[in-house]
Amino acid sequence: MLGVHTLLRIAIRDNRPELVGHLFAGRLSLGDTVRLAPLFESGWLQGPVHVPDWAADLRRLAANLAFSAFIARIKLDVLDLEVLMAFADEHEADASA
Repeated sequence: MLGVHTLLRIAIRDNRPELVGHLFAGRLSLGDTVRLAPLFESGWLQGPVHVPDWAADLRRLAANLAFSAFIARIKLDVLDLEVLMAFADEHEADASA
C-alpha cells in the first residue's frame, strides 16, 4: 500500500495521470506501471477497461490523499472510545445550543 500511495503522489506531482490508470490495467507491479508506460502510450498495450471514479480525476485523487495524510496525523494512542464519545457529545450539545 505504501508503494501504491507513493506512486499516486508522484503521478499527481508530475502530472502523469496515465500512471494511475496503469495500476488498473492488469496484474502489474509498481515498476511495470512506469516501465511499460511507452507501450501503453503507443497502443501496443491496452489501457484499463475501468478506472474507479476516485482515481480517474487527479484533483479528486489529490484531495483524497491530502485528507488521508491529515487523518493519519491524529494520534490514536491518546484516544479511546470513551474520549471519542465525550468529544462527540460535547460538540452535539454545542451544535444544538
